[in-house]
Amino acid sequence: MAAHTGAVPVEDLYRWCRLARGEVLTGEHRVGRVIARPFEGEPGHFERLSHDRRDYSLAPPEPNLLSLLKEAGIRRYSIGKISDLFGEDYFTQYRKTRGNAEGLSQMLSLMSAAEDSFVFVNLIDTDQKYGHRLDPEGSASCLQELDRAVPAMFSKLREGDLFISTGDHGNDPTHRQHGPQPRVRPSPGLPGSTFRPGDEGNVQRRGMQRGPFLRAGTFLPRTGFLKSHKS
Repeated sequence: MAAHTGAVPVEDLYRWCRLARGEVLTGEHRVGRVIARPFEGEPGHFERLSHDRRDYSLAPPEPNLLSLLKEAGIRRYSIGKISDLFGEDYFTQYRKTRGNAEGLSQMLSLMSAAEDSFVFVNLIDTDQKYGHRLDPEGSASCLQELDRAVPAMFSKLREGDLFISTGDHGNDPTHRQHGPQPRVRPSPGLPGSTFRPGDEGNVQRRGMQRGPFLRAGTFLPRTGFLKSHKS
């Protein structure tokens, strides 16, 4: 649901989306997400206010990894828009961010302080601000920012930790033709305390998809859910 801030105040747009989520798009009409997209500017020069976007999501079916972590008493932290996508109730604490730099800072802070926890991070600028906006220079600078943070991330990993880095999709910021923007399937990387340089090929050959992500939750009680979701 998009509206110009000069015509509809942002808080009113949020209220409309909450009404649509809770009272209109339900039952057979339910959709995965209702998205509030405020924008500003003059005709021909409209600009999205990406940091004021809000997602109102349908609660995911259970059991899922987050519900099992909650049931097991494991602390769960959301950084970025994760809590918008999966629901705030799944998280012990959720931290909203206004960009990748803030998200990386929050993540590094939690990696230093949190123990026996699950930290779920979304760095939204990567596609929302650059990839989908067809900005190759911005995409390049964004990737460089992530690369610069990698040594700090890995330095904070402790024995038994697992760090998973992936994306829901990739895209081509140089695409200029009409039609859907090309997407690529991202390859998840799973460095951790037992990951060593040169293992990247083995990680890819093992087909690291959903199964190992769920099997990473070895701190969960025994449950048929994990067994049934191995790839």
